[in-house]
Amino acid sequence: NKAETLPLAAQRNIACVGHSPDGHLAILIDEDGDALLVSLISKAVLHRFHFHARVHSISFSPDGRKFVVSKNNVVLMYHAPGKSREFNPFVLDKTYFGPYDETTCIDWTDDSK
Repeated sequence: NKAETLPLAAQRNIACVGHSPDGHLAILIDEDGDALLVSLISKAVLHRFHFHARVHSISFSPDGRKFVVSKNNVVLMYHAPGKSREFNPFVLDKTYFGPYDETTCIDWTDDSK
């Protein structure tokens, strides 16, 4: 058993953490909605993104192709960044409306639906 601290800094306290199923990427989101895409292999920040609101939860799909972020009463589905270089790794796929209150938790089925 060992622990390791990532050598990076955020402007505020980290509120949500999501990591890819293969263990190569992590997304750290602070209290203001600023996100850091971090490579867990090189331990470097690959991209920064701002969600413009407080994010309550983040979750990668079991197959690692998509990730979902919940903020306020909206759920946003993004394509997960791949192993190839991309200009913008946060590409919005779908937006889900419907809840009248804040969505605080997200879970995926085993088949990533």
